[in-house]
Parts: sequence; C-alpha cells; structure tokens
Amino acid sequence: MNFHIGVGKFDAEELAKILSVPADEHVGMTSSSMLNNGRAIADVICRGVCHRYPDMKFVSVESGAGWLPYLAESMDWHWRSFGAHKDFPDRELPSFYLRRQVYGSFWFEKDIGHAVDLFPDNIMFETDFPHPTSLSPGPASPATHPLLDGPGGGRGAFRGAPTQDPLRYRRELVRSRLKPVAVASSPA
Repeated sequence: MNFHIGVGKFDAEELAKILSVPADEHVGMTSSSMLNNGRAIADVICRGVCHRYPDMKFVSVESGAGWLPYLAESMDWHWRSFGAHKDFPDRELPSFYLRRQVYGSFWFEKDIGHAVDLFPDNIMFETDFPHPTSLSPGPASPATHPLLDGPGGGRGAFRGAPTQDPLRYRRELVRSRLKPVAVASSPA
C-alpha cells in the first residue's frame, strides 16, 4: 500500500488556481504536506495494523525519507511514556514495525545518510518525475545528488529501474551508493 501526498486530478482551471498561489505560500504548503505521510505511517503502526498484518508493506512516496528516524524514535519514546507497552504487551516497539514493513523514498534530500544508516532496507531513491520538484526537469539533476556520485552514479543510474515492484530496489542499491544492480525476476 502506498501513501502519497497528493490526491485527485486537476483540470486546467484548478491547476491555474494552484499555480497562482504566491511562491512563499506554495513552498510552505508543499513542504509541510510532505510530512503528512508520517501521520499515516504512525496510524498504521500504532493502531495495530502492522501487528495484525505482518506481510503487508507500506511505501511513503513523494514525501522524502529523512524524517523516518525521528518518527521511529518519537513513536518508541511515546509508546513507553504513555504506557502502550503495558496496554499492548503482545506488540513490539513501533520502530520494529517501521523497520519490517515501511519504506520511504527520497529525491532531493542531501542529508539522507543518517536515515539510510538506520534503515538501509527501507529507503529508496525516486526522481519525482514529472513534477515541478523532480530532479529532472527541475532545479537539480540526478548527476548533482551526493549519493549518486562515484562509479555507476550520475545521470542515467536508474535507467531501467523496475517500476512494477519498487520494493525490490532495496539494501544493495542504497549500500552501493545507488549504482544499479541486477535484480532477478520472481517466478510468476
């Protein structure tokens, strides 16, 4: 299941209205809306959905991923502080479920290393193409991202990435500083 920050389809009039918002207001609305996925993730974890459905995976898209460590730490802290560990002794700490079942994606965050170190199996790269904040076209290009530097990195590093099963791009991809890896197909 994926959590996405945007909803709906805009006609030309609605799009014109959105684009007429002053830039400073648009920046504030866009940046704060990306954090709303944290609320959805906290809900499925803390309300027991991940506990009841251990094989279900959740992906937060187009909202960055650098905030995942904070969310995990905050949920664990408050789980203990509010006594949820006593009310639900059969459940693990929330960070356990985040690590087991939740995935995040990033495209422009340059300080993503801490999240990658803590959750190497849960962080994926995206381009956010064709949105205005995407890497290309946009204010930056994939070649300028620090995790795409080095052998195998730079422009085109994700050409041919599997779009049907994004969860298959996982630890090896991030740990190899986002150079492409061969992913074997699963039997049908």
